[in-house]
Amino acid sequence: MTCGAALAGCTLILGLSFAPPPANAADLLDVATLSGGEMARLPEYCPHTWGYHRGGPERAEWFSRLGPVMEHMHHYCWAILKANRAHGVGVPPQLRDTLLSSAISESHYVIQRAPQDFVLMPEILFRVGTYHAARSEWVQAIEFFDRSRAAKPDYWPPYLETANVNLRIGRRQQAVEALQAGLRVMPEEARLRDALKRIEAMAPAPRSKAGP
Repeated sequence: MTCGAALAGCTLILGLSFAPPPANAADLLDVATLSGGEMARLPEYCPHTWGYHRGGPERAEWFSRLGPVMEHMHHYCWAILKANRAHGVGVPPQLRDTLLSSAISESHYVIQRAPQDFVLMPEILFRVGTYHAARSEWVQAIEFFDRSRAAKPDYWPPYLETANVNLRIGRRQQAVEALQAGLRVMPEEARLRDALKRIEAMAPAPRSKAGP
C-alpha cells in the first residue's frame, strides 16, 4: 500500500512475505549484494539514491520532491533492505538481531540529517519503532511510535503498532487507548476501527486469586 501524496509517494510495506536471503549469510550485511528482487521491495526512490543511480530525470525528480535529504536517503534504503533480510527465511536469531540493529543505525543517520518537518520523517520514525519491536525492545518501540504520531498525527500505522506492542506485553487497556487516540484524529480509519473491535471482543485476562 502506498503512503499517499502526503508522504511523497513513498511505499510503506507492512506484513510482507520476504524473499529468501542471499545464499551466503555473510553477505546479508553487505548492501552491495542487493538483488533485483530485493530492490523491487524497496521504496520507489531507492534506485535513484547514491550508489544505485546513473543520473537522469528520475533522480532530479526525487530531489525536487524530497529536497537535500535525498543525498542521504540511501541509508534509509539500506535500513529497509537489512530489515527485510532480517525477516528472511532461515536467518539465525543472532544475525537477525544484528541486521535489525544495523537498520536502526542506518535510519538514525537520516533522522539526524533531516529537518523535523521532512515529509518522510513520520514513516522513518515508525519503521525504527518496528525494528525495535522486532528486537523485543518495547520501550524504544513505543517511544518511536509516539514520535511518529507527533510528527504526523493523522498517520495511522504508529497507532496500530503501539496497540500491538501493548497487547504483546499484556497491557490491553493501553492498546485500546492507543487506537482510540488514533480514531479521534481519523474517525473513518477502518484499520484502527477493526483493530479496536478485535481487542474489545477479546476476553479480559483472568484476575489472579488473592491469597488467604
